[in-house]
Amino acid sequence: MSIINPIGPGPADASRLTEIRHAKLSFSHGTDGLQFFYVGKIKKTPGNDIKGYIRDIAKHSAELAGERCHGKSLVGDETSPLDLNSEVPCYFVLELDAQHNWQFQHDGPAITGKTHLHDKYCELRHVHKGSGHDPADGCKLIYFAAIDPPGKEKPGKHPFNFHVEFLQAGEKRLPIIIDPDIRYPGGHTS
Repeated sequence: MSIINPIGPGPADASRLTEIRHAKLSFSHGTDGLQFFYVGKIKKTPGNDIKGYIRDIAKHSAELAGERCHGKSLVGDETSPLDLNSEVPCYFVLELDAQHNWQFQHDGPAITGKTHLHDKYCELRHVHKGSGHDPADGCKLIYFAAIDPPGKEKPGKHPFNFHVEFLQAGEKRLPIIIDPDIRYPGGHTS
């Protein structure tokens, strides 16, 4: 299987994007191993001012509080509780829970896929609050534009992989791949 970056360079035509969808990813560990989930509801903000939204997050450390939420399952279809719903063209903001010692992959794209989707997704950005030499090192927040995702008029799914690293003592990194889809119908909507 080849690993490709499905996100085109952009920029997106922001006038086509009608909202910003912000999801906070976390995990718990127990006898069943790691369980990944979204914290609270997917926050939907009308509009397309992604840079202003990101600035507000950096200033105020916006929180998405609440219990763990799971995506809705479709009968007869393989879904993941991490699948994201994409009813409309939007920006997706993905945040890693700061309570854990992890980050998005520092030496490659935070998102890869199994198919070429450059005409449907663009403008992947790593947002870094720190002041290190590597701008991607320490990244817990990314965003990208979904300019032509599956939706009411074109149901389907687009497979993605999120690349994260668990940081361990002695600057060791344990890479993990999380495998959600962006889909309609179904996926994590609220």
